[in-house]
Amino acid sequence: MMHSINDNWPTTRTSLLERLKEWRNASSWQTFFDAYAKLIYRAARNHGLDDQEAQDVVQDTLVSVAKYIGRFRYDKSRGSFKSWLCAIIKSRIVDHIRRNGHGRACLVWTNPAAGARGMAEQICNPACSDFESRWEREWQENLLELATKNVKQRVNAKHFQVFDCCVRLHWSAAQVAVRLQVKPEQVYVIKHRITAMIKREFQRLEKELG
Repeated sequence: MMHSINDNWPTTRTSLLERLKEWRNASSWQTFFDAYAKLIYRAARNHGLDDQEAQDVVQDTLVSVAKYIGRFRYDKSRGSFKSWLCAIIKSRIVDHIRRNGHGRACLVWTNPAAGARGMAEQICNPACSDFESRWEREWQENLLELATKNVKQRVNAKHFQVFDCCVRLHWSAAQVAVRLQVKPEQVYVIKHRITAMIKREFQRLEKELG
């Protein structure tokens, strides 16, 4: 039995971007936060910031998105939302490093003697920074998490549990069948069906914002 999709989740990601331009739309901003806060946080942590600093970058990025979202026009030929958000996050990380200074090593910092300025310059320099490649990997992982979350909202809870046990916990079909009291052949069908749904949802999200 299929459950209806959560009404708080927009039909398309592009529609969410349009709704964010109405800055008083609290539910849309909450959806945006739920979708991207972890991604922004991980980007900051991957470049040497500690927990509190990364949290600050999340907040600074959200403020910047709120400030500039009205100017954003979704046009793949002129640049994707992914690239736009990446540029904002990079700027906020660099601002934070320059503002606060750092005496410790950074994951992208190959010259500790250069200090905070050197760290910031390294992140900004395409020749020596791996920011974009890290960002791409994190973006893909985040899309997969979002796709899985969306599909989970739409399928039978027990069916998703079957899928989760097979894929995340790596249980055999026989183990899943015994533990969850389903027929072994059903395990294979459910796993295949939900895997296909997640793949389609991932492709949809990638097309919308990739």
